Amino acid sequence: MKKRGVIIVTLALTLLTTGCQKWDLRKIYEPGVSRELADLMKATITNLNYDLRFEIPENADEDISSEILISFDFKKVGNYPVVLDFKEKAEFLHSVELNNEYCDYLFENEHIIIPPSLLQEGRNEITITFSAGKQSLNRRDNLMYTLLVPDRARTLFPCFDQPDLKASYILTLTVPNSWIAVANSPLNKSVTNADNQTVTHIFQPTEPLSTYLFSFVAGEFIKAEKSDDSGRTIGLFHRETDPCKLAQIDEILDAVFYSLEWLEE
Repeated sequence: MKKRGVIIVTLALTLLTTGCQKWDLRKIYEPGVSRELADLMKATITNLNYDLRFEIPENADEDISSEILISFDFKKVGNYPVVLDFKEKAEFLHSVELNNEYCDYLFENEHIIIPPSLLQEGRNEITITFSAGKQSLNRRDNLMYTLLVPDRARTLFPCFDQPDLKASYILTLTVPNSWIAVANSPLNKSVTNADNQTVTHIFQPTEPLSTYLFSFVAGEFIKAEKSDDSGRTIGLFHRETDPCKLAQIDEILDAVFYSLEWLEE
């Protein structure tokens, strides 16, 4: 009986220690996304959503005015902050609001740090206005596309840049009206703006995605389409002018249909 009591007490102490796990703040604040930081955010952040807006000018040298609404459920574990990743200069950050109020934050070592005293248990919303980073934008005057693998989402926008924190994305792109835009999810609607020079494309929410899979392409493209016997349509966006290569488009689309059929079998 005495031995059994010792086992129960030992198990209880083990569970208590596990539940009160401590993370090293020095490692959390290091540049990049340390394992320490990733584990902490995974333990405290759930039900994550990103609502992203980019205003993309035709001139590649101009800044990209941007805004993100990050909403999530927060579980307080000890006295740890929320740490967002943003690998850009401080001047790229314009404002940070927490739950509709401007908040004090620290920007250090590629991180936006929100003090725990400002966060509430449960649902929180962080709104950030910023200039989008261009390190991961393959950008020309009439074309751009993102390439965020393996950990480059944080070079474009503030986020929790770790693959185990998947989120649903709503993307809004304002681009010159001669451009086409495509993204991870189908287009919801497009609105021509009052200036008659730009159009705003709003995309449907995505399925939960890791940050490195988030993507969009915008620019001047020609669209080719083909439908199969089931009525499924595939589109190919291109900028090709070589007649020999253009003649291969039908063959390329057939290969895509064949690949999909093979995967579905």
